[in-house]
This record gives sequence, structure tokens and C-alpha cells, in this order.
Amino acid sequence: MSQSTKQHESSIPRIAGGVLLGYVALFAIVVVGLCVAYLILGEDRVFKPGVYASTVPWMVIDMVVVFGAAYIGGMIANRVSGGERAPTILAVIVLLLGFWIALPQLFAEPGVVASRSDGIGALEALQMARLPMWVSLMHPFIGAVAVIVGGQDMDVVAGAPSTPGSRA
Repeated sequence: MSQSTKQHESSIPRIAGGVLLGYVALFAIVVVGLCVAYLILGEDRVFKPGVYASTVPWMVIDMVVVFGAAYIGGMIANRVSGGERAPTILAVIVLLLGFWIALPQLFAEPGVVASRSDGIGALEALQMARLPMWVSLMHPFIGAVAVIVGGQDMDVVAGAPSTPGSRA
């Protein structure tokens, strides 16, 4: 077996691990970040009065949290895998899952937003929040771009020569 074949075979588990750990980190940061933001803002600044329709400040915070989480997920994927292949795979997964999650909203009856009672918890708020269609369709693109940007090898970006084994 040649040296390049051995390196390729040994890198597959690292790539898979990078993708998995990057996605777990991305997911956890989104959930925790949005729960904390909800608790700080309060439901009156997250939702429009009486319904689960999101306010503009919430949409901005949501997109910032998604970008930051995906950026960190890309960094983790790169570090674990030792290269940019895992972040690329993770970006494709984020893109596909993001569209899969947005799909039900594409076919939902327009203008129907559930009424809301006061005093809901953060996790229930995340599940019930209704974002405009354009925001739901932007999430996959924001996430995929952030994963790619976060997953770039910082030695190469900074102009330092990239040599095997030079990673910290």
C-alpha cells in the first residue's frame, strides 16, 4: 500500500470526526445562543404582540448567532480533520439541512401565524418562532458561507507557509 493511500485512509475518520464535531458545535451554539438571547430580550422584544411572528431585532440576532455558530463549526471541522475538506462537507450539509428545515414553510398557508400566550419558555419560543420566508431561506446560505470562512486554514489566510505538521 502506498504512502498516499495510507494517508487518505487515515484521513477519512478525521474528516468524518471533523464534520460531526463541527455540526454538533454549530447546533449547540445556535440553541444556547438563541436561548440566551431570548432570555435577555424577553418575549415582548422577540415576538410581535400576541403571535409567534418574530421582530426585526430578533431576526438580526438570529442571523448573527447562526453566522457565529457556523463559523466556529467550520473552525472545529478544520482543526479536527486537519484540512479544509471537512468544512466543505459540513457547508454542504448545512446548506441541505437548512433547506430541508425551511421546506415546510414554503408550503405553509401564507399569513397563518399561531397566537401566543404570555410566559413561554426559551425552548418553546425557539420551536414556535415564525420567521419571514426570506430569513428562513437565508439561513442555509449564511451558515454555509460562515462554515467555509471559519474552516479556512488560518496559516494560509495569514500568508504563512503551510507545511505538513506545522499545525498547532
